[in-house]
Amino acid sequence: MRTSAHVSSESPKFRRESFLCALVRVSVRCVDDQVTPPPEAVLISDLRNRAPGMSRRQAADAAGISHTHWRNIENGYRMFQGRPYAENGTAQMVARMAFVVGAEPGDLAERGRADAAAELEVLLADVEAGPWTERQRKRLRRSINRDSNA
Repeated sequence: MRTSAHVSSESPKFRRESFLCALVRVSVRCVDDQVTPPPEAVLISDLRNRAPGMSRRQAADAAGISHTHWRNIENGYRMFQGRPYAENGTAQMVARMAFVVGAEPGDLAERGRADAAAELEVLLADVEAGPWTERQRKRLRRSINRDSNA
């Protein structure tokens, strides 16, 4: 016969869960119900929507991140316990997202993300100087230009 487990306020499990909840509340900033995505997220969303047929999932796969993380950064918030919390990507994450949609470093710098612009410059330089043959480099450039112009 199974009985339901009751967790009292003195139990170690209750204290651990309370501590984790308090830790999460301290490490993130809750925002109001009207969340406005940051300017770099609007840029990435606009460029992604211009590319025909590029869904968030496809873009996230190309960037090597989860589609949930892509969505959270693009929207500017994530939900936790029914409340929205600000979600700004790291410089490297925003640079990877910008690379996938064909944004330029100057675009990110104009929108207040000079750190992500610098990361994107490094990423573009790595792609340009990477272990590519000239044929692969041309195909990659064409692919990036096609996706950003579409």
